[in-house]
Amino acid sequence: MQGTDEDPRLRPGSVDVILVVNTYHEFRAFDSMMKGFRKALKPRGLLAVIEPEAMAGELPGRAFRYHRISRSAVREDAERAGLRFVLNELGFVNPDGGITSS
Repeated sequence: MQGTDEDPRLRPGSVDVILVVNTYHEFRAFDSMMKGFRKALKPRGLLAVIEPEAMAGELPGRAFRYHRISRSAVREDAERAGLRFVLNELGFVNPDGGITSS
């Protein structure tokens, strides 16, 4: 399935998990993409966004240029789309249940 700059083009209610790795900052239409993700998720579905963290004071509009975005900007986008924040992790969860840093 190939989406557009404004729509992931996923069937409504068809996805259990959406994983966005190092690409969210490249989006041009954050709000419409988040709405598309929300629409595509099944009830109790999960959205995970893994991104390099923006530097303190960096303006959100510079995300594309510097290939990073703040956690708060992603969270605000998700909340505007009607998604509920569940968890923030710094690193990856390993099979033994611990968290490892990258």
